[in-house]
Amino acid sequence: MQNVLEAFAQDLQENELRLQAQHHPISGALDFHQRLEFLRFHIDRHRGQVSQLISTMNSL
Repeated sequence: MQNVLEAFAQDLQENELRLQAQHHPISGALDFHQRLEFLRFHIDRHRGQVSQLISTMNSL
């Protein structure tokens, strides 16, 4: 997913960040800036979950 996001970031222009992104059934209508911020939060949350799981597994 990293490669896709990097390519998207290269293609997206600053003035396009406030354009409406595709409507999401859970989070609703967001612009690209808001959608990317949410995606970062979501990925960071899962990274934390994976780190915690690995720590738990290593302590067994």
